[in-house]
Amino acid sequence: MRILYISWSIPPSPTGSATVARGVSEIFSSAEMVICGEQPDFDSSFLADPEINRYVYLTHDLKWPRRGKRFLRWTRWLNFPFFFRKLYKLYKAENCDVIFVVYPDEYYLTGAWLLSRVVKDKFYVWYHNAYLENFHGTRKLYARWLQSKVFRDANITYTISAGLSNYMETNYPQRAFPVLPHFVTLSKWDNNSEKESIIIRSTRTTIRLLLLGSLNKSCLDAVVRICKTIKGTSKYQMDIYSGTPKWVFEKYGCLSPNVQLCDYLPEDNLRGLIKTYQIAILPLGLTGGLADIEYQTIFPTRAVDLICSGLPIIAHVPKDSYIADFLTLHDCAEIVTEPNSLSLLGALEKLSCDVSRCKQLSLNALAVAEKFDNVNLKNLLLNDFIIKK
Repeated sequence: MRILYISWSIPPSPTGSATVARGVSEIFSSAEMVICGEQPDFDSSFLADPEINRYVYLTHDLKWPRRGKRFLRWTRWLNFPFFFRKLYKLYKAENCDVIFVVYPDEYYLTGAWLLSRVVKDKFYVWYHNAYLENFHGTRKLYARWLQSKVFRDANITYTISAGLSNYMETNYPQRAFPVLPHFVTLSKWDNNSEKESIIIRSTRTTIRLLLLGSLNKSCLDAVVRICKTIKGTSKYQMDIYSGTPKWVFEKYGCLSPNVQLCDYLPEDNLRGLIKTYQIAILPLGLTGGLADIEYQTIFPTRAVDLICSGLPIIAHVPKDSYIADFLTLHDCAEIVTEPNSLSLLGALEKLSCDVSRCKQLSLNALAVAEKFDNVNLKNLLLNDFIIKK
């Protein structure tokens, strides 16, 4: 058996789907899995990644005008026949017999579904986000058509969180949606030394905050509120590591002397860097341009990394959301659901002063991190791919 893993976003892109793809690559060897997707438009220094030869790039993210990308991205559909030909040739050349596609990209989902129809092999889908619910008008008509075909033909349709699975099973009761969470190699996190350093971190006088991830519709209002809250203080310094261009953060007034956008680093570098901070910030939009169900069900990819890091977490998330329920159940983050700066400052002050609370949050997070360990998840996938029809 050899798997073709198809994802629009793959390393070295600093996006959630690319982070997941890297996690998958750490448990499946190149003999077991071929990983393909789009090469991002980033500085060539990203290509220094030692694992870069592991990935196959079928398309290239073009250098769009600064603010015109969302208007011009549809033009890639003109290239779809050439993209599909490359996808098919790769599948055959690498002797693959299983198709495993990640959504949130309609273009790649279309290619993977069409490939499954042509080659007649096993076809698995992994939803990281809701699909149909996030479109309107003519695009929703196409999404409804494609999703019906995907549901009909997929051997298994996974989701990345129980929140999304519960929604899908309620609204599409004709099939099951098992949960396949984001993979991490837990052994790469030095959890024993992490437990010993929690108190040392929490008693420093200068409070350094960490925010990871892209600035997009899923978290925009929360990130802007957090940045403006920190901007008005002198006690906190927040560093943001993101693949989102600086001009986007500047557009929304996020940056200031004590809120800095730092150069994005490869995953292995980030693991070590995270340990130099005292509190991690996890944002998810309380409102925004996506469907309400997206905010209710999404499980941010970076949430897993922060949980594994052992840092005390402040999560600024919607009240009626799966991520809020998950973090509350496991008591592994201080939750802020009110859309105001006073609540955020209250949470910051609490963790800045309460060493025992920081330690408890960190230990709880490290305990729940085992749920995302890739050792067990590989066996689950192999069982599905080999046995289930």
